Amino acid sequence: MTLLVVASALAFFKPAVGAVATATAEAAATPKYYTASVSVGDIELSASGSGNLISNSVVELAFSTSGTVTRLYVQPGDMVKTGDLLAELNASKELQAEVASRKLAVIEAQQALNQLQQNAEVSLASAFEAYVTAKADYEEALFNSQRTAYSRCDQQTTTRLAQTLERATEQLKKLTDTTTEEYTEAKNNYETASANYTYCVSYSEDEKTLANAALSVAEATLKQAEATYNKLKEASGVDPEELALAEANLSNAQSKLEIAQENLNGTTLIAPMDGTVISIAAGEGQRVEATTFITIADLKDLMMEVSVDESDLSFLTPGTHAEMEFDSIANTVFSGSVIQVDPTLSESMEYKLATGKIRMDIENNPAAEQLLLGLNASVTLIKERAENALLVPLEAVRDLGNGNTAVFVVGADGNLTFRAVEVGITTETQAQILSGLQEGDTVSTGLVSTNS
Repeated sequence: MTLLVVASALAFFKPAVGAVATATAEAAATPKYYTASVSVGDIELSASGSGNLISNSVVELAFSTSGTVTRLYVQPGDMVKTGDLLAELNASKELQAEVASRKLAVIEAQQALNQLQQNAEVSLASAFEAYVTAKADYEEALFNSQRTAYSRCDQQTTTRLAQTLERATEQLKKLTDTTTEEYTEAKNNYETASANYTYCVSYSEDEKTLANAALSVAEATLKQAEATYNKLKEASGVDPEELALAEANLSNAQSKLEIAQENLNGTTLIAPMDGTVISIAAGEGQRVEATTFITIADLKDLMMEVSVDESDLSFLTPGTHAEMEFDSIANTVFSGSVIQVDPTLSESMEYKLATGKIRMDIENNPAAEQLLLGLNASVTLIKERAENALLVPLEAVRDLGNGNTAVFVVGADGNLTFRAVEVGITTETQAQILSGLQEGDTVSTGLVSTNS
């Protein structure tokens, strides 16, 4: 470290970023300043955190029902392939019977639907026949109803009956002794002639009421038959409502069969993916519930769950490069990149943490064989990095505003020259110089000693 006395340059100094001491013109007549050499080295803008190793692909398998484990084909640590048989539970007769019953229900529902579709032509013909019959019945009822407004008999019959009634009336009027047989006979003849004439001349109110009621029934029947026929004709002979019901019954039966089959299948565990058996809840002969029994993970698809302090949240962004070191694996640095950031902060004691996931790059890394799920690691999130860069202490850089920066360069004669520079990466202690300086140049750090 070179100690300089530079009085004339005092007026040009601006406060250095991160300076731990300042001086004013009034502090001393001949203030003292420190210098540092421009060096070449590596610089990175990073934040530290901790992580926990997990698999991106994990499945937890459970039997569909409780029971006793009859066969166990794997142990923790075993590699399995998709479709491998893992374990079996004693399959209850009730589950087998349920599947058989549900299969029968599906067959019956399918047959009902098929029959409905196959009988379309017959159904349409029957509907048309019913429509024609109803129309004929309606026309007959209409005729009968209208006829009640007229004479029941033809004119000739009505005239003849009127004459008969007139003769019977005259004959009855001639007889004054009501006790004789002749009178009784005459009266009977009169009543018969009157009844015949009345019946022939008009219909009774009861008959009219019955005729109108029959017409109403026939009209309603005709409308219903016509509507049914038209509906079937438009639907090619299949009633849409019956079809929908039959299809719904079939779908419902199939769903129940699927559930029953899944319950039965659930007494056997099959590997759904390639991976490694991580854990098994029980052994053969032990009773288990319908909870997680076997866990499988893909150890080739590893991720790191990372946590950093909330103040370093800006470093935890998708795409950020990450480096991880495990205490259990010496002299090995694993790399990866952030792929996910959790939308909420978590809490650990009095600290708030930002969390996310890092996809690890373990291909062609022999040390990856030592990785076990749950291992803890130190994580470095690297936002920017430069190698073989020109570096100066951050205290040497002067902020001129508007994105402009400069340094004081110390010449061979000890005098200071104010020089504009372009700054790249900056950390809490160093700054990368992109242009304006060369390796070995000496710059002033003002009143701050950088101990370099």
